[in-house]
Amino acid sequence: MKMSQITFTWLVIGLLGFGVFGAITTSYLPTSQVGIEAPVADGFILASLYAGLFLFLLGASVLAGYGWRWRRDQTIYPSHHWPILRQSSLIALAGTFLLALSGYQVLTWWDGVLLLVALILIELSFQVRPPITLR
Repeated sequence: MKMSQITFTWLVIGLLGFGVFGAITTSYLPTSQVGIEAPVADGFILASLYAGLFLFLLGASVLAGYGWRWRRDQTIYPSHHWPILRQSSLIALAGTFLLALSGYQVLTWWDGVLLLVALILIELSFQVRPPITLR
């Protein structure tokens, strides 16, 4: 797969997530200037908000991962695809969980550090174990 195809695919995914995140965020901003109260967000609204945020962070971090490897090696190998996707999904999960905890006002610095340490340990467990070969 060429770098332009990879970039376009993840740019579309990132823009889709940004669009969902932006549409939900702007439609539920408090509009107290005009006297209209923002509706209370129900479960579906919050789930789609966090799903859009996850897609946006996933697309952005995949593009950053490919860009970082492109600058380092000037080429993208097929063996780079799954590690980039795995690392980007962990970054997106961390960002989404931290913002969700912050939105529910239960985030303390200790919880954030524990979440980041847990995700780093998950990534390190993937790098230590030998790869699985299918026969």
